[in-house]
Amino acid sequence: MINIIIILFTLLYTSVTYAAVSTDVLNISSKRLAEDRKVVVKLPVDYQKNNNKTYPVVYVLDGETELDLTSSLLHRMYLANEAPQHIVIGIYNTDRLRDLAPTVNHDPRGPVGQGGGVDKFLDFLEMELVPHINQQYRVSQDKAIIGSSIGGLFVLHSLQSRPHLFQAHLAFSPAVWWGARKTLKQFKHFVQHTPDLNNFLYTSIGNEGGEMREVYDSLKPTIEKHLPKQLSFHSAVFPDVPHGLVLPASLLDGLTALIAYNKGKQR
Repeated sequence: MINIIIILFTLLYTSVTYAAVSTDVLNISSKRLAEDRKVVVKLPVDYQKNNNKTYPVVYVLDGETELDLTSSLLHRMYLANEAPQHIVIGIYNTDRLRDLAPTVNHDPRGPVGQGGGVDKFLDFLEMELVPHINQQYRVSQDKAIIGSSIGGLFVLHSLQSRPHLFQAHLAFSPAVWWGARKTLKQFKHFVQHTPDLNNFLYTSIGNEGGEMREVYDSLKPTIEKHLPKQLSFHSAVFPDVPHGLVLPASLLDGLTALIAYNKGKQR
């Protein structure tokens, strides 16, 4: 499995460089965060030719490391007639734990005192970044967000706190142990008390063991037992994949499920 992931990395980064994908680098001056934020927008190859066409959008957390891989894979899926073209947006970090961790961590096994700024970051997304993208680019109503590890935890928090903001949520190996499992508890409560949720959720896990796996394994049955109407839920386990490679292992599976979900909505 790991060798397959390495091959996937190599193919994506070496063979897609020929694609004439347009890239815009934005510098967003955020009043909510009181700082400038770098955002990189990857536009489809035919964006400039089809002036009346709109495109689904994928927002990618940890853009500095995950944007190119996500954009390249979606482009390859398009070339294989397995996906429509997408606008892919990478959000770069300034203080990753501050922005992506929903609560301050007091567990001595983790960075004590870190986290807790997630709602300000969500304000930035909802009130500044997403409106800017909607105004400047030809986007459809389909917005997805992807995050891994702490970014995956952010994705779960985003769904339970602002389910209207994104229509699809992909949380790869979410760090559900963080902050005495507070976000996990809140998410379970949300699922148990939300009878109807018109959204998409994909979760995955690698070969993580110990508390990480124990806590994650409590999430799936809770969602399945209390599955809200209209929530399209998918999950996957990659038993031979280490934590740091769960995102590339999950991307093809998660994006394939997402594209099928979006096609189903259009029928």
